Amino acid sequence: MIIFILLAGVVALLVYAVPQFWHGDAATKTIAESGENTGVKPGRADPKTTPRDQTSGPRRAAGATGGFTSVKLSAAMQAQSGVSSEELRAANYQPEAVAYGTVLDLQSLTELRTRFNAALAEAEIAHSAMNVSEQEYERVKALYQDNQNTSLKALQKAEQAFLSDKARFEAATSAIQDIKGSARQQFGDVLAGWALAGGSAEFQKFLKREEIIIRVTLSPGLRIAAPSRVQVVANNNPPVVANLVSASPQSDPAILGTAYFYRAAAVLAAGTRVTAYFPTSGQLMKGVFIPGNAVVWFAGQAWSYVQLDPERFERRSVSEDYAHGGGFFVTQGFKPGDRVVVKGVQLLLSEELRSEIQTGDNGDQG
Repeated sequence: MIIFILLAGVVALLVYAVPQFWHGDAATKTIAESGENTGVKPGRADPKTTPRDQTSGPRRAAGATGGFTSVKLSAAMQAQSGVSSEELRAANYQPEAVAYGTVLDLQSLTELRTRFNAALAEAEIAHSAMNVSEQEYERVKALYQDNQNTSLKALQKAEQAFLSDKARFEAATSAIQDIKGSARQQFGDVLAGWALAGGSAEFQKFLKREEIIIRVTLSPGLRIAAPSRVQVVANNNPPVVANLVSASPQSDPAILGTAYFYRAAAVLAAGTRVTAYFPTSGQLMKGVFIPGNAVVWFAGQAWSYVQLDPERFERRSVSEDYAHGGGFFVTQGFKPGDRVVVKGVQLLLSEELRSEIQTGDNGDQG
């Protein structure tokens, strides 16, 4: 009896333990398979869901102040690189335009003058001969009509001589008009008049090289009358004043626009290219001048760095509307008292761009 009871207990224990063992093994297998598929090991968090450590160190990047980009450079680095700045001062500026021109070669005008004088002499000779032959023709004609006191042959000969001298005079007169027209077409009425007028004191100044003629071409977009005087600069020489002579009937093939003749007391070779400056308004503008050594070009635009404090510099755009003396006159973005970097400006731009690159690299790390 006792043995029967023990056997029944063993059977009951097995009936309960085997299902529990089977479920526990399946659960373990499920967890293992889950860890194998997801890459997550039991007891460790998923690194992809762990917040990024934000205490790895400060990023190095250009800052922004008032919409402008700024960069920081230590005093030691400034001293080592020779960075220096200068204070901007208030300035007045009269808006001016720039035009381009060429010193005219007057050789062809001189040749026209020579031909004109020769044509004048020829016309004078032909006119005198015509007057003589005309008088002779009239005399012989009167004799012939008065009871034929002279022969018809003599009359015809006198008439032929007169007509020949007349044709010669007309040819000389036509040559004079052709030369005048050619001179006007090339050089205009004023210059042609000076060249062809006998004993012209104005043209003598050009022959003696005391003055030169410059053909200046104004831009087609410039809606002002030709200025009475311009400042002309050539070959880095000091500027000289040139005075308006007249409109040019011919344009410069190398420059688009309307051309005018100006005269200047200068010694420049024919064909020399010049730059002319002249005011476009009588009103003075108030602002500051940005020197050329304070300008750096980036992304197709002019920029300057303003020093905000001993170690901070702010990059600001420079308007290119009013170029002057290698720099720019501006009315916005800068004010008197601002200090602009005049030495080491390229270094500041490089440092700013390098900082931005480093910031981008740090942002990509994970």
